[in-house]
Amino acid sequence: MRFFFACFLILLPMHAQAERLALVIGNAEFERSQSLPQTAADARAIAEKLRSLDFRLIGEAAHINLNRAEMLRQIRALGREAEAGYELVVYFPGPGI
Repeated sequence: MRFFFACFLILLPMHAQAERLALVIGNAEFERSQSLPQTAADARAIAEKLRSLDFRLIGEAAHINLNRAEMLRQIRALGREAEAGYELVVYFPGPGI
């Protein structure tokens, strides 16, 4: 049975001209678990949808198959770019392990 950590969404107070910022990570390959190829496709689709909703993506696209160091680098990039009043979305599908 597959369990998915589908996503979590943080919406800060909405302002008329609020900046929208998103981080999308889709890991499909795992060392100690079966592959989940749909997670990469889901991440790409979500990234495109967020872009159509005027979200600026960290790294300009969905990040696919990141290792721990790369994930931390992208999370830190989100933290550096986010400011009070921004609308933030973090999407990370995958196994709930």
